[in-house]
Amino acid sequence: QSRFPHLCPTPFRMLAAGRTGSGKSSALYSAVTDHYRGCFTKGLVIIARTANLDHTYVQLQEWAGKHYKQDNREKQFVFTSFDDEDALMTIFREHEDLVAKEKIQRKNDNSSEPLSSRIWIVDDLSDSPALRSRNESLLNKVATTGRHSGQSLFLYIHALSACSPLLRKSASCL
Repeated sequence: QSRFPHLCPTPFRMLAAGRTGSGKSSALYSAVTDHYRGCFTKGLVIIARTANLDHTYVQLQEWAGKHYKQDNREKQFVFTSFDDEDALMTIFREHEDLVAKEKIQRKNDNSSEPLSSRIWIVDDLSDSPALRSRNESLLNKVATTGRHSGQSLFLYIHALSACSPLLRKSASCL
C-alpha cells in the first residue's frame, strides 16, 4: 500500500482526465516512483503512444530498469498501442497465474505475505477504439478482474467521455 493513507489502496483502477499539458504524466511519474513506490513488485506495463518520445516515459522506463530490473529488449513491457493484444494478454494471464499459485501457497503456509502486484499504465490513447470497447478486451479485463490478481490500472485520458461506461464504473478513484 501507499505510504500515504489518503491515497487509493492497491490494487486500484484510477482514471485521470485532463487536457494535454495539464500535468497527467508528471503526476503519474510521481505516483509510481514516490507515492506508490514499492507497491508493484512485478513492475509495470506501459501502453502509451508517446512511450518512446515523451521524456517522462523514457525516465519511467529507466526507473523500471533500475528498480524492477525490467528490460524492454529482454521482455517487452512498453507498447505504443493495443495492436499487440496477444502479447499484452499473455502478460496479464502470466501474472494472474502467478498470483493464483501464490494464493494457494499462502493458504497452505498460513501466511500473510503480500501477493505479487503489477501496474498497467495507459496514456495518450484517448482516440483508441480499445477505450470504448464492450468486448472482452485486455483493458476491460484489467479494469474488471485485474484487482483479483493484484493488477492496478492508471488510465490517463483527455476526457472521461473518451472511455467506455464499463471503465468509468470500474474506477476505484478519479
